[in-house]
Amino acid sequence: MERDQQIAVFNWANRKYKGINKEWLELMHSTGNGIHSSGKHIAIAKYSGLKVGLPDIVLPVPNGKYGALYIEMKDFGKKATKEQLYFIELLNRYGNYACVCVGAGEAQVVIEKYLKGEL
Repeated sequence: MERDQQIAVFNWANRKYKGINKEWLELMHSTGNGIHSSGKHIAIAKYSGLKVGLPDIVLPVPNGKYGALYIEMKDFGKKATKEQLYFIELLNRYGNYACVCVGAGEAQVVIEKYLKGEL
């Protein structure tokens, strides 16, 4: 499941970077998209600012080239929706690095390259 891939990314980051890059690790977070709930709770979340299509993981730390990193997590065999692709394009237009990652391994590579300024 996509959620399992995302959990694996956060577990990896906590293991690998704990004590090394504590500040960015504290800032990396999930947007909460992809959480399944009842219709009433989804409506409240949308009125509270939840945007369908925003990428799942946010690292709001500039790397010298980009303002922040956004990752849309996908499980193997899944594709991004048109709403997700729209937000990725919009985020990239405004100086961020936003992408789709299939599986935790790909997301880990992107995070490391972003932090090293290789993207």
